[in-house]
Amino acid sequence: MNTKTITGGILYVVGTPIGNLDDITVRAVTTLSQCDAVAAEDTRRTRKLLTHLGISRPIIAYHDHNAEKAVPLILERMEQGEAIALVTDGGMPVISDPGYTLVSQCHDCGIPVVVIPGPSAVVAALAVAGLRTERFCFEGYLPRKKSERRTRWNQIAKESRAVVIYEAPHRMHLFLNEIKEFIPNRIVCICREMTKIYEETIRGKATEIADQYLDENGQTSLKGEITIVIDSNTGTEPVLSQNELDNAIRKTFATRNDTHRNIAHAVADAYEIPFRKVYKRLLELMKSKSL
Repeated sequence: MNTKTITGGILYVVGTPIGNLDDITVRAVTTLSQCDAVAAEDTRRTRKLLTHLGISRPIIAYHDHNAEKAVPLILERMEQGEAIALVTDGGMPVISDPGYTLVSQCHDCGIPVVVIPGPSAVVAALAVAGLRTERFCFEGYLPRKKSERRTRWNQIAKESRAVVIYEAPHRMHLFLNEIKEFIPNRIVCICREMTKIYEETIRGKATEIADQYLDENGQTSLKGEITIVIDSNTGTEPVLSQNELDNAIRKTFATRNDTHRNIAHAVADAYEIPFRKVYKRLLELMKSKSL
């Protein structure tokens, strides 16, 4: 076992547990116990982890809202010979958190950066999903604005690699409605509360999952920390049934104030089916007053 004393004037990027506090490496424990200070996104969660490990170290708050002030102070401490451990709320720092600013400036200033690998929600979800993951992309959190989300979903629907997404609990109802609209036939794996007491893996066809977990008001009871894996678009997905196509046209028609041709284009792009087929069916539904 390597228990070599860590050196100063250096940044250690330390992976920490995503849930179960026992999921930490021996090397991470050694680094956290010997560093001069810990730069943490959430000081309360990091203090809980250090207490669990029996470690007492000064903690520096470093997050999105104070990065401009915190980064120069942390750099100064390392330039004076201190060893700083960078951690996030859980998992590997720099993945969807402000850590990249500090790491980037360390490189610019010639300060060594050493990674202490650890748990990752992205990799854990890929491992448990049971999907083709030899190629994948990480989308992080989807945009909040409706127009930007629709653009991103159109891109995801065409993605030939598996896609990993983080989603906030208060936006899970949006996600479930969106997978039903944009990728209805794709296999989706929702990994909730990984490594924790109430860990749950939900896997199945997008439309079936959405129908199961959305209530009559379009809301969901799915809570907690959630990571989602979406199967790649292999180009062999089943063609939409007539009923599914009609529902897609009706929903887009009702929510989008646009020309009939643009509405048809939106549906065709979302479901990767010929525009002419969608446009013809839209005109038929209008003629029968079904829209």
